[in-house]
Amino acid sequence: MNHKSEDYKTISVKYYLNNNDSMDKVCNIFNCKKNTIKDWIDRYKNTKHFTRKNRKAESYNINKEQVIKAFQRVIIIKLYYGYEKTQF
Repeated sequence: MNHKSEDYKTISVKYYLNNNDSMDKVCNIFNCKKNTIKDWIDRYKNTKHFTRKNRKAESYNINKEQVIKAFQRVIIIKLYYGYEKTQF
């Protein structure tokens, strides 16, 4: 996925809002999809910026039961497709 810069988004939204060009034409000029520019416009109207939210990195807790179920699924898939049974 290719993320566009905040400046790129701001320029494209301001261009759309300040000109009488259709959204399709603006999308062609700025090489983006119609839904994307609609999202940018909504975000710009609500917040006036495009700063990305940096989420805190966190690990997921996986319990022993989930690990066992995952291994069982792997064994079932291997048996279904004819692979040798793996020892766990």
